[in-house]
Amino acid sequence: MHNDPDTNSLPQWDDTQSPFRIPDGYFDTLTARVMHNIPAEPAAQPAAATRSMKPYLRWAAVSLATIGIGVGVWLVAEKGGLNNAQRPAAEQAAAQMPAGDNLEQMADYMMLDQEDFYAYLSAE
Repeated sequence: MHNDPDTNSLPQWDDTQSPFRIPDGYFDTLTARVMHNIPAEPAAQPAAATRSMKPYLRWAAVSLATIGIGVGVWLVAEKGGLNNAQRPAAEQAAAQMPAGDNLEQMADYMMLDQEDFYAYLSAE
């Protein structure tokens, strides 16, 4: 590796010489310059920042409300929902009807074909 033509053109390093130079009188005035940059009075430290508890209380309230609503929904679902006395009469009648009797009529009533759709659009 010492015989490579690229490395022969480089200057050889002399361990006795340092490429870095210190300006004359640098260390003579160093202490005075450092002391000049230090302030005479220490800077007043800012007061310790106090954290407000409001964000934590807000998150705690939201968490408790969410848990309360979840427990309430779970309890209502566990009991089977509202009892029959609390349901409206029409809902009770619909719940007691067999599912297949009027299913055909309801499906026909709810369906729209293209003509009906265009008729609704043109009416507006």
